[in-house]
Amino acid sequence: MASSTTRHHIICQSVVFALLFSTAAAAQTKVYKYRDENGNMVFSDRIPAEDNAKPASLETIEVPASNMTQPPPEITVTRQEKQSGKSVARYEITITSPADGTTIPMGPGNFVVNARSKPGLAQGEKLQLKIDGAVYGEPQNGTIWQLQNVYRGEHSVMVERIDPRGKILHSASPITVYVLRPSVR
Repeated sequence: MASSTTRHHIICQSVVFALLFSTAAAAQTKVYKYRDENGNMVFSDRIPAEDNAKPASLETIEVPASNMTQPPPEITVTRQEKQSGKSVARYEITITSPADGTTIPMGPGNFVVNARSKPGLAQGEKLQLKIDGAVYGEPQNGTIWQLQNVYRGEHSVMVERIDPRGKILHSASPITVYVLRPSVR
């Protein structure tokens, strides 16, 4: 039992010393070390009353200056961000394939559209493919669309980033594709 109590006192003293040392270092104050009437080591920022400490045991501990760093520089906010009260999101959507002006060769009018969106989609955001201004399929999280049976001719292809309410956040620059298909006369 005696060793457990001694160990407890040592741990408590160490914690108190660490706390006092850290606050003393930050405040640049003196720390006094002494033994109280029960023989316990005490660390304090005040000189004890003469009846609480043995004068011979009083020591002053010099606390070195703390290592202080400067805060990072203040980030300036643009006038547009200040006016709206929130930051302006910067989106980028690019249709990576097919390239603008691509001709889809003779066949059933099937081709794949790939897009890239930066930054990645936030929760609830989706991408919507449009062909000739009309919605193609459901909004989706992915960036690949497999188009089938697209009619022959010139088509404008665009991808839009939409929020959970369906509001358009950003649109890719549209590309033009030419679909060749056999015709029956």
